[in-house]
Amino acid sequence: MNILYVEDDPGLGHLLSKHLRAKDHTVTVVRGVSAAQQALASARPDVLLCDHDLPDGTGLELMKSVLADNSELPCIMLTGVGSEALAVSAMKAGARDYVVKDIENNFLTLVPVIVDRIGKEQNLERELFVSEREKSRLEARNRYLSTTLKKQTATNTLIGQHASFKRVLNTIEQVAPTDATVLITGETGTGKEMAAQLIHDMSARPDKPFITVNCATLPANLVESELFGHEKGAFTGAIRSHVGRFEAADGGTLFLDEIGELPIELQPKLLRALQESKFERVGSSETQGVDVRIVAATNQNLPEKIADKAFREDPYYRLNVIPVHVPPLRERGGDIELLFIYFLRRISDRHGLSPPDTTQPLLQSFREYSWPGNVRELSNYVERGVVTRK
Repeated sequence: MNILYVEDDPGLGHLLSKHLRAKDHTVTVVRGVSAAQQALASARPDVLLCDHDLPDGTGLELMKSVLADNSELPCIMLTGVGSEALAVSAMKAGARDYVVKDIENNFLTLVPVIVDRIGKEQNLERELFVSEREKSRLEARNRYLSTTLKKQTATNTLIGQHASFKRVLNTIEQVAPTDATVLITGETGTGKEMAAQLIHDMSARPDKPFITVNCATLPANLVESELFGHEKGAFTGAIRSHVGRFEAADGGTLFLDEIGELPIELQPKLLRALQESKFERVGSSETQGVDVRIVAATNQNLPEKIADKAFREDPYYRLNVIPVHVPPLRERGGDIELLFIYFLRRISDRHGLSPPDTTQPLLQSFREYSWPGNVRELSNYVERGVVTRK
């Protein structure tokens, strides 16, 4: 991708450019607003990466002027000092992301990940707009691309400036490149599945399958078959062989959502699969091996379930290698307003509607509300407001 990077610090410009070029991106570095405008007049980049404090203006004003002429250009705002007010202003202006230039928190690694994600989304969007002549041949593939694009776009909602949420992102960034098992905990609607998707996207397996199984929605008598598959005739109704989720995820990531709902009698079989990466299909004595990275999530207190004999200790300790706790929205302070602005813009764009007006009393009421449904509740609220204008 062609990146225009506006940065007045030569040393930092060199360091980040080096990381981006290592990912095969082409980077043009300029030192101010005037130089950026000249570069934009001669060539359109794929991404604008812009520092805020510049010698002849601000990155925010530059970004506003650029997006006024080209609203589709992905812009990433950088700043040396974290500021909720600046983050909100950047999101209101149309920034795709907002990153604090903190080397200790792996800023030099995070920016290339964001840029790569934007590139993947652009490639997927281009493939979706194939000619009518090829529509029939590529119909099945386009359905898959649509699903993948929605998942990758969803990870952008993992944004926030609160210290507790930054710790979550920092842990994800550290653990994602490894194959360590991760247990994500948090209340309903906090974004646990998005965190799992981000771990996969930032792993060494981003082009491999990301397979999800929700343990709470599967009938107890079908959980084993869904996880490990079954052979034809293994039980009444098994009219053909079935590939389970472990097998489908081979080479990639298996996300075990609502793991606290897994029947206790099946947990020993899960433990073996976790320990040995081996299992047998229902109705088969043949052992199969897989290479699967495990990420699990729950909104329950598993130690309490263990004390109540409703969950086994051994699979819990096997799953809880790297714990990641996603904080509830009510504990994230100014992130409520930041997420509100994000959802308002994205949902309005999706429905082809103009964003409704907001007032300070409304935003203050958001900050005072407890949001029991967390980020999901906020997103639903914004969508209702955009569609019904109430």
